[in-house]
Amino acid sequence: ILHSLSIRPCGWLATFSAFHPHILSVMGSDILINPHISVFRKYLTSLTLKKADLVTAESKTVLKQATKFGALGMNILLWQWGINLNEFNSYIDSFSLKKELGLDDCFVILSTRNFKSIYNIDTIIKSIPIVLSRIPNACFLFKGYKWDNEYKKKLFDLINTLEIPNCRVRFIDYVEYEKMPLFYSLADIFVSVPSSDSLSVSLLEAMACGAVPIVSDLPANREVITNGKNGYIVPVHDEDALAEAIIYLYYDKEIRISMRRKNLEFVAEYADEKKHLARMEDIYYKMS
Repeated sequence: ILHSLSIRPCGWLATFSAFHPHILSVMGSDILINPHISVFRKYLTSLTLKKADLVTAESKTVLKQATKFGALGMNILLWQWGINLNEFNSYIDSFSLKKELGLDDCFVILSTRNFKSIYNIDTIIKSIPIVLSRIPNACFLFKGYKWDNEYKKKLFDLINTLEIPNCRVRFIDYVEYEKMPLFYSLADIFVSVPSSDSLSVSLLEAMACGAVPIVSDLPANREVITNGKNGYIVPVHDEDALAEAIIYLYYDKEIRISMRRKNLEFVAEYADEKKHLARMEDIYYKMS
């Protein structure tokens, strides 16, 4: 069995190898962005989807798009990567890390999306002065691992223009994956407001660790977040709505507790890595 973990370039290579059975796991950008860059990419995307014996995706949104580009309805499957609930859970003690970062008295808003324009980190930064006017002890923590240098300069210029105190914004370039549960667990709120996305693993990880999510209004996010029930959904590029959601959650501790409880239950049922890997293993046996 050949299992490609993305259309480009893995799926392309698998298609031209003519190897079968071929399972293709589609990523969000595979369908939502890359095919629209050129006619050539659109053609290769369609060809790869048509030739695969099984197409999987982590969200209904991506599966729907995959069928539009040629995936056959009988050969598609909603399949989550899942997360390791032994590592990402609500029992993690992050007190030492919070103290080390100087955040022990802060209301922490965390973003772990890449420092690229598609993830709209600038929208989060624009919300900071509004939030600080109502929550003086708020601190925004940004952790990414891929910089777009031009966008990076734009972010720091924006921080200077808005005169945001350095103590209220922290950037962390690299964190070992094994330490990520500590960062999620020290956060009160997790923010992810990209312009385009499938269901991100980081969102599920944050939910599992008890950080209340605020996400952009995208179809894949609406598959797991019900606005006002287990998180908040805000329009893309809307710093005012984002700030309002953060402020509301800060002042309503009861709803934060309720949302955390709902998310812990949801992730245990929906995103357990062991369950999803066992399911894929069963598929391997049936296809071999």
